[in-house]
Amino acid sequence: YCKQIFPELKSLADSDKHLKIIFKDFPILGPTSEVGAKWALAAQMQGKYFPFHQKMMEHKGPFNDDDIEAIAKGIGLDVGKAKHDVEGTEVLLQIERNRTLASQMNFNGTPSFVINDEAFSGVPDKEGLTKKIADARAKAHDKAKSDDKSDDSVTGESKDDDAKSGDKGGDKKDQ
Repeated sequence: YCKQIFPELKSLADSDKHLKIIFKDFPILGPTSEVGAKWALAAQMQGKYFPFHQKMMEHKGPFNDDDIEAIAKGIGLDVGKAKHDVEGTEVLLQIERNRTLASQMNFNGTPSFVINDEAFSGVPDKEGLTKKIADARAKAHDKAKSDDKSDDSVTGESKDDDAKSGDKGGDKKDQ
């Protein structure tokens, strides 16, 4: 199902530069899924997560070790380093952290999504996903307006002042 929704996610991200998509590898389909997740995280360690992930999602049918290595070579990974990282503690710990997070969020399948404060699993159609994003933005905008009014009354400044000055703050994220 992840391969099914990937083109829609990529299309949304390509058309909306304010949309931030974070992938968390949650291998649930057995050993092949586990190997793919490990390689994706090894690719991340070389700064090439998305190109690797994209090629894996575009691959037709099941994949084997040769397919994975060909994808890794094709995107310019140092395959020797990646093989080492695939078996390393850092990758294994990240997969366990992802599993813990999925469990805490009651996700038992993929793909799963979090859009602001709404979490859900399954494969939504593009229109449904676009609507959820728009609804979340509207809700965040309404909250920001409400917060701005309370900020104005206390400090005389609004959050818009930060945006005008170019200060985006360390913890503010696009929605």
